[in-house]
Amino acid sequence: MRILTKNIIEDNSSIVMTNADANYPVEALYSNMLEEITQASAGSTLITVGFAADQSVDSIFLGYHNASSITVVLLDQVDVILHTEVFSFPLQRARKYITLLTNVRKIEITINSSAGNVFIGGVMCGKYTQCNNISSPFNIDYLNTSVFEQTDGGQVLFREGLRLAAFNIVLNKNTDAQHDTFVAAYDQVLSGKTFWLDRNEDRELRLPMFGFFNGDLSTSEGNEFIDITTSFKEAR
Repeated sequence: MRILTKNIIEDNSSIVMTNADANYPVEALYSNMLEEITQASAGSTLITVGFAADQSVDSIFLGYHNASSITVVLLDQVDVILHTEVFSFPLQRARKYITLLTNVRKIEITINSSAGNVFIGGVMCGKYTQCNNISSPFNIDYLNTSVFEQTDGGQVLFREGLRLAAFNIVLNKNTDAQHDTFVAAYDQVLSGKTFWLDRNEDRELRLPMFGFFNGDLSTSEGNEFIDITTSFKEAR
């Protein structure tokens, strides 16, 4: 399992987009809500993210969008292309892992759509944290957020909701270094700030989840290893 809790796009020194729609600011690209979008006034746009210092990237996550293609280009301080990743007809939740780059100074995101106004939300780039020794079996609760009320006369008032996944994360027998790495990733968001979690990083069709830590962090030390427990809830 992998988590990406530090989104380097939030630490930009500049972020601009072409064909911008003033009603949908480009800063929504890294909103805490997946479906809060940045939108262009045309079917294509280029979003350019600049940084004042070198950044590390080995993963790219994409969320809610209407794009037919998305191209992410990573560049260094003198605009030499370090890596290009093309998402053709991307799923609503998509991710790519690449060889770790430690000198990223600019990200260019080109988005195209057959729709009149292309939009996207929930873009995240950075260095993922590998979660080790996941406890089995892995149980998931699917929360039904529909709201309904039945009257005394038997009528049902109903508002359709969503199905959201929620589960405990139990990491067994971590070394001190693995413990410290996970705690640092947890501290990036604590509880309530959203991030990406990829439970099946080696299975392309198992999509990553967008959500938040839904509980405190607990540890249990036995001999020289540490067990870690927290919980996660899916978000939109």
